[in-house]
Amino acid sequence: MLHRMTMQSGPHELLESADVARVLRLTPAAVRQLARRGALPVAGVTPRGIRLFTRAAVECLRRERQQHGGQIESMKAVAPDADGA
Repeated sequence: MLHRMTMQSGPHELLESADVARVLRLTPAAVRQLARRGALPVAGVTPRGIRLFTRAAVECLRRERQQHGGQIESMKAVAPDADGA
């Protein structure tokens, strides 16, 4: 059950990164990396600096993860570069 801020219900519902992590069964750090790399579009940011994501974008990524046996194809972009960046 999601306990964080949600702005609306339905596909335009906004989820905080901690909620996204629970839905995708990832760490909050992995969600932040996905956002930084553009694999998960950020819909907004709270005044406290918490990223917000639409439920539709999260569900799209969740389906992709299911199709790839639990892995997110976009996670390839999250793997550290050879130089550690």
